[in-house]
Amino acid sequence: MQSLRKWNRFYLAVVSSVLVVLCCIILVALQSWTQDIADFTRQNMRTEILNATHDNLKRRIEHVFLHLDREQFHLKRDLRTFIWLVVHLLPQGDGDQLFHYLEQKTPTFSNTMHGHFVSVILYDRKKNEMTLFERGSIEDISGTFTEKSLQSFLDACPVKTSVTFKNAVVYLYVEEKSIHQGVKQSAYHQVHASLYGKNGYIWVNEILSFAGGDKYAVRVIHPNLKESEGILLSTDFQDAMGNLPYLTELEGINRDGEVFHTYYFKNRSDDRVVEKAAYARLYKPFNWVIATGEPLEDILLGAEEMAAYNDDLLQKTQFNVILGFLAVFAAAIAALVLANCIYNRKILHHVHAETQLDALTSALSRKAGELRLKDAFKPQSESGPVALVLLMDIDNFKQINDTYGHDMGDTVLREVTRAVKDNIRSSDGFVRWGGEEFLLLLDGIPEQKCSIIAENILECVRKLRFEYGLTDFGVTVSIGSSRFLQADRDYSQVVKRADEALYHSKRTGKDKHTSWSKLT
Repeated sequence: MQSLRKWNRFYLAVVSSVLVVLCCIILVALQSWTQDIADFTRQNMRTEILNATHDNLKRRIEHVFLHLDREQFHLKRDLRTFIWLVVHLLPQGDGDQLFHYLEQKTPTFSNTMHGHFVSVILYDRKKNEMTLFERGSIEDISGTFTEKSLQSFLDACPVKTSVTFKNAVVYLYVEEKSIHQGVKQSAYHQVHASLYGKNGYIWVNEILSFAGGDKYAVRVIHPNLKESEGILLSTDFQDAMGNLPYLTELEGINRDGEVFHTYYFKNRSDDRVVEKAAYARLYKPFNWVIATGEPLEDILLGAEEMAAYNDDLLQKTQFNVILGFLAVFAAAIAALVLANCIYNRKILHHVHAETQLDALTSALSRKAGELRLKDAFKPQSESGPVALVLLMDIDNFKQINDTYGHDMGDTVLREVTRAVKDNIRSSDGFVRWGGEEFLLLLDGIPEQKCSIIAENILECVRKLRFEYGLTDFGVTVSIGSSRFLQADRDYSQVVKRADEALYHSKRTGKDKHTSWSKLT
């Protein structure tokens, strides 16, 4: 019996020792495994956020591309209208009468916005003389052109027309470079007004030589360093860490037409030199590299907070699993795996939720809005039109920024968003489409009610008042709307129609709603 007790005690001691050693081994392994999971989760979150940042920056640049293309289209259209008006004002007469008329009127219409781009050539066939009227000046170009060479020159102009009289011909035309100049001026103001948060902005460099080297490009637009606009750039330039950002950018542009990379540059808000993520893309008509970026510390701030939250969850889980292992070893391990899967899913859900909302206004982000539009477009082929799109733009927003500052501009964006969201259904999709432009997706609303909804929005925005020092001011919005059509191939077509209606509201007085169906 004594011997049996000794063996029992020995057995119990051995089992206890094995259990203690096994628990220690599992504890060490679990600690290492938990750290690996935390590191893996951090890396996954960083990758997901950087991917989302790449998409956001790319959409930001695509918006600028759309603005440039739209400005060229609108400018050409307006110039054709202007030339048409000038043609119908020309008097019926001979070369001398036309010369005196153009001599008097050209300085007048050259001072208008569109007249500044238009050149006029009077060809007096009777005298065999050619006279150029351009920006208020008059020049005899009889020795420069023949009628045949003049026609070759005009063929290269995107906007042109001619009027033939008894013994004279009047040519009105706009050169491609003049249109580009007008669009570039518009883009300059647009880019300087497009700021994103504390340190986000867009800048533009014009490539002079795709081979790189000294003076390979000139800085055209830079809201952060306006005084540097016009300086020549070199691919040998090094940032604070010895990187060659311009060389990296140029190599990506030459290879793919775009590039996403990181470099070190100073913040707009506090002048600190920090690592930034940047996306750049080539706009071929101007040889412009249009780029945008944001500091990594701003981008990853939310990731660090979520990583700390994840670490805390993992620590609590580890403690509970160790206690559970003493009772049920296998169940505890299974619970740990399941818990970690749940926690990781929660973190990814947090990351997804963070990218759904616009940081400034809390409206839906452009990416979230595009997903809502895609979902709304799917039923069109089955059950007919079920959705309406309203595109709205804050009137004179650049003037607000210039007069009261960008902080007040941000306040206007937030208050307009709040006012609109208070007057729509919670199920409606209200999206910050870009800058001061918003998109409202109305699902299941009859088209005849669209005007009522639009008027409610116009009225609620008119009621907003903003104080700045001893003055106060109000704001208005212009709205364009359209519905999905059976013939639409994708959602971008309804957005384009709403944009055309919005442009009509802007052009015809602002602070109003235009339905695309009323324009057709």
